[in-house]
Amino acid sequence: MPNRRPTSEKSFDIDLLLSPELITAREINRILMTPSALNVEDFAEGKVRLMETKLGPRSPLLHIPLKDLRLPQSVLIAMIFRDHRMIIPHGNDVLLPLDNVYFLGNPETVAELPQNVGAANYQHRIRRALIIGAGRTGQILAPMLEEQGISVKVIDNDRDHCRLVASRLKKGIVLYGDGTDIDLLKQEGVEDADIVICITSDERLNMMMALLAKHLGARQTIVRVVRTEYVALMQQVGVDIVLATRLLAAGEVLSFVRSGSIERVSLLEGACVQAAEIIASCRKALRSTDAA
Repeated sequence: MPNRRPTSEKSFDIDLLLSPELITAREINRILMTPSALNVEDFAEGKVRLMETKLGPRSPLLHIPLKDLRLPQSVLIAMIFRDHRMIIPHGNDVLLPLDNVYFLGNPETVAELPQNVGAANYQHRIRRALIIGAGRTGQILAPMLEEQGISVKVIDNDRDHCRLVASRLKKGIVLYGDGTDIDLLKQEGVEDADIVICITSDERLNMMMALLAKHLGARQTIVRVVRTEYVALMQQVGVDIVLATRLLAAGEVLSFVRSGSIERVSLLEGACVQAAEIIASCRKALRSTDAA
């Protein structure tokens, strides 16, 4: 939670105070506000957006050299991730089905791209979210999504957590129960959920609940993990979006301790790639006569 300095923070002369739960909740909220996005990163104070999406088998962009693609003028293809391999695109490269493609451009244009480029599992605006886990992240995320006009249901097996979340919601429903209970999930309409978000403290349980929700008909799933080694595994078994809190927090720290012209750093694809915002310094070259 950078740039906020409460009294206790000043007393101990703390320069940066991080809340992994708040960072994770904000990241989930930002992704959900761009349907079919797998990752969203904002740069230049929100004026530039980097969005990752997976191309479907019917995308109009497939098998065409990038130099011949007709994209909006404000959009570039920054990176392609294919078979766990990063590709820096060149003009003769082509896009293939199920490529993870990173688009860079102004936020308004980028937000409209998933529908136009034939993103896999494209869906319109998120309307119904089921959150499994009412811990600190859930307590922040649930009211955040409700403020965006999303219908929220929360399930947790801790009564105190349920009471805390319920006190922060106006219309949302909080259920005391087991997120692995198939009958409960069916009864609460998991097949109608646009997104199921599994954010308990148990990473393996999160994966199991996400796969169970997909099996029961949920359109998309998000899982929160702590250990980065789980990211690739969960993506391989069918979890749509995996967020590693350590990587999100590390990106905040890297941005804070930036040196020189580096303004912001984001870690992508399990920290295999770094996206950095750099301020280019322009120095007027002196002619020999000026130097004299």
